[in-house]
Amino acid sequence: MIADQTPHVSIVIPTRNGMPLLRQCLEQVLRQETAWPFEVIVIDSSSTDGTWEFLGTLPVKRLRIHPREFNHGGTRNLGAEQARGEFLVFLVQDAVPADRRWLANLVAACDQPRVAGAYSRQLPRPDSTLITRYMALATTPTSQQRIYKALPPGATLASLTPPERFRLVSFNNVSSCMHRSLWRHYPFTILPYGEDLDWGKRVVEAGHTIVYEPTSAVYHSHDRSPYYTLKRAYADHYQVSQLFGWTMTASLPTLLRITASSTARAVAYVLSSDGGILLRARSGITAPLFMAALAIGQYLGQHALKHGASHRLLATLDKQLRSGV
Repeated sequence: MIADQTPHVSIVIPTRNGMPLLRQCLEQVLRQETAWPFEVIVIDSSSTDGTWEFLGTLPVKRLRIHPREFNHGGTRNLGAEQARGEFLVFLVQDAVPADRRWLANLVAACDQPRVAGAYSRQLPRPDSTLITRYMALATTPTSQQRIYKALPPGATLASLTPPERFRLVSFNNVSSCMHRSLWRHYPFTILPYGEDLDWGKRVVEAGHTIVYEPTSAVYHSHDRSPYYTLKRAYADHYQVSQLFGWTMTASLPTLLRITASSTARAVAYVLSSDGGILLRARSGITAPLFMAALAIGQYLGQHALKHGASHRLLATLDKQLRSGV
């Protein structure tokens, strides 16, 4: 429900050349069933695909910035500064709410004592490829059980292992919600990537709780190339290594072992999936390329953090692999 009265919730969506998925996203957002008014703020990085004009036909607030001004943390802060709602909801341009209760369920999960923020379940798009579905299910939050995440009594993040820290503070701005009053104390850090993971780490360290809410779901997956898969894994694992000191792919033998095991799991998923023999065969053949890209991206991201500042090749590679992610 959208009304002229003061909104209870403000939805912030950064975008750039995101049509037609942005159209699907906003159509579903504006159909949400809630007991309170909400507003939608879209920040467009000077799109050239008709996005700005399209936004002008909808009951949304549109802001325009230069592409060079975009920053994953800073641009979301800009939207939050313009917001009037008690709660802030962050959504990406290609995440499509799965039903009309996505918003109400997400906000309800956040509106609990000691809860700083909540984030949604992600589902692969129905028209995605078998490999895309496998990677979405393997690398994004898909559990059907609600999860409350907070430091155990007497524990600190430093007392936990790197994998435990990562799992505890994981937060995802593909679809997330937080109290605007708390955001004022913990705005997003100006980062080229991973602003949500950094935010989760800071609020959990401060004693707050994060909730994973599966009844709030969005369709979000990408049919990308192996090269883009490598780039995304690079950015993800650079950030994980930086924030938690976790090196999952410490050596070349480990890289080969991870590639082999993940390829076996991906092929097993493909072969057990619905679809024709040719579709499954093509997906099975390409699975090693995608799994190798994931492992190589992990390896490069973690080692670029350790050696990139003093290694010219890694510094150049860092700039190339971050481009477009």
